[in-house]
Amino acid sequence: MAKAGPDDCWLWTGTRHQKGYGLVYFRRAGKLTSATSSRVAFALTAGLVELPGRNEPVCHSCDNPPCCNPAHLWLGTPAENSADAVNKGRMAQKLTVEQVREIALSGDSAAEIAAHFGITESMVGKIQLGRTWKHVTAALARAPIPPHRAARLTPDQVRAIRGSEESSRDLQTRFGVSQATISRVRSGSGWKSVS
Repeated sequence: MAKAGPDDCWLWTGTRHQKGYGLVYFRRAGKLTSATSSRVAFALTAGLVELPGRNEPVCHSCDNPPCCNPAHLWLGTPAENSADAVNKGRMAQKLTVEQVREIALSGDSAAEIAAHFGITESMVGKIQLGRTWKHVTAALARAPIPPHRAARLTPDQVRAIRGSEESSRDLQTRFGVSQATISRVRSGSGWKSVS
């Protein structure tokens, strides 16, 4: 660790996590494990016998992941950590249940959805695959499939798109759906039940 002045960031110089957090490796109950250097630094300076639990994030007032200066670290709750990230512009505003439903049912591309909601394409994929927001996506999977934004198309409209010589952009405007939807209809990867 590169220890500096009391108000400066003390940067971890060892191995780092892909998000920039320092990693400390140690053995616990005979097994090799790891923790972030900031969690270890907080525990040591707070006199804790154990590292804070998974639901007790060690937060950085400096927003510098490799920093281990105890003066920059504070123990928070998941809600406090998320609020801090949103307030500092490091994370998109939390989605509402209605927005998650719209994302899960959307036929638009991940890029279009991500841009619309201010989230990453990765988050779009996780929602649509039911890997996050499971309480919402699981309920959608059990419910009868309602028509979603891109499924406004009737079987006759799908047939018209498939047989049309118009450009994708013209069809997008005519039917009020995304170009990605037009592409899926034309390629046959969408609306397979319509012949």
